Amino acid sequence: MDYIQVTKVEGVTLHKRGKSITGTLHLTTHHLIFTLPPQPLPQHQQSQNQNGGQSGNGTQAQVQVQTASRELWVCYPIIEKIELNKGSAMIFLPHRTQAEVSNTKINLMLQGGNLRVKCRDFNYLAFDFDDLATCISVYESIMKLTCIDDLRQLYAFNYMPIKIEAVFNSWFDYDVVREFSRQGLDLNSEDNANSNGLERSPGFDKWRVTNLNKNYKLCATYPSQLIVPKSISDNNLVHTVKFRSKNRFPALCYYYKANGSTITRCSQPLVGLKQNRSYQDERLLSEIFKTNGHYGGLNIMNVIVDARPVKNAIAQHAIGGGNH
Repeated sequence: MDYIQVTKVEGVTLHKRGKSITGTLHLTTHHLIFTLPPQPLPQHQQSQNQNGGQSGNGTQAQVQVQTASRELWVCYPIIEKIELNKGSAMIFLPHRTQAEVSNTKINLMLQGGNLRVKCRDFNYLAFDFDDLATCISVYESIMKLTCIDDLRQLYAFNYMPIKIEAVFNSWFDYDVVREFSRQGLDLNSEDNANSNGLERSPGFDKWRVTNLNKNYKLCATYPSQLIVPKSISDNNLVHTVKFRSKNRFPALCYYYKANGSTITRCSQPLVGLKQNRSYQDERLLSEIFKTNGHYGGLNIMNVIVDARPVKNAIAQHAIGGGNH
C-alpha cells in the first residue's frame, strides 16, 4: 500500500508494562508487528540437548541453543490513539526526574523520537527510535493505515483463511436443539413423557422449538430457530411481535435444570402514551411464568427486569415505547 513509508525498522525499543526490550518493528498493510530477538535457552536445557544430541555413530549432533523469535501483533483498527514525541518515552514516566538520571543519560534520552500507542483493549505501548525522521515516517504511516477512507480496506474484507479454517463452517457451530438439550430440555421427541422412570429437571417438557423466524423474516436480529413455551402457537407469536420493538418478542435464553428456572429476553413493549396492550403478548408472558411452576413446595417468584435507566424507560413512552 502507498501509505507505508517505511516497512522495517531495526533497533526499536519497546516499553510495555514496566519492561523494555529492543527488537525490529515491521509495518504491513493490516498489522504492526514487533519482533523480539531470539532468546538463548537456559543452561540446563542446553545441557539436556547436548546430552541427547549424540548421533548413532558417536559424533556430537548440532544443538540449537536459541528459541524462535517471538512476535507482538497489533491490528490497526485496535489502535485508539498514537502520539509522536521527541526523545525517549522513558522521560514521560511520572516518577522520573532529572535528579534520578545522570546528565549523560538525560542527553541520550532527548535524542531520537518515540511513539506512544493506546489500544482499545487497554494495552499501552511505547516505541523508542534512534532517528527522529524514521519515527515521523512510522507515525505518518500508522496514521494513514489506521484512519482509512474505505470500509472495504479493513482486514476482515481481505482476510484469506488457511486451509484448516476454510473447511470449517462456523454457521453450523451453534445448534439450538443441541445447546438447550445440554442444558436439560427435551426438545427432540413429540412425547416428552419420562418413559425411563428417571428423575428429570422441572419444566423440561414445557418448551418447544419454533422455526417461525426461518430466513430471519420475523425478526432480523434473532436466530432462525427459537425456544418458546409449548403451549404457545406460532400464530400467537406472529401477533406478539407487533407489540415489541424491532419484533424482539420474549424467547428463552437460559434454562437452569436444578429447579427449572429460566431467563427469557425481549425488547421493550410498544405501550406508548395511550397505554396500549396486547392480549397475545400478555398470554406469552403468562405461559413463560407457568413453565417455572413449583419446586420443593415453594412458589417461584417471576421477575421482569428492565436494564435501562428509569429516565430512559419513561422517556420511551413519548415515542411509542414503554415498560411493563
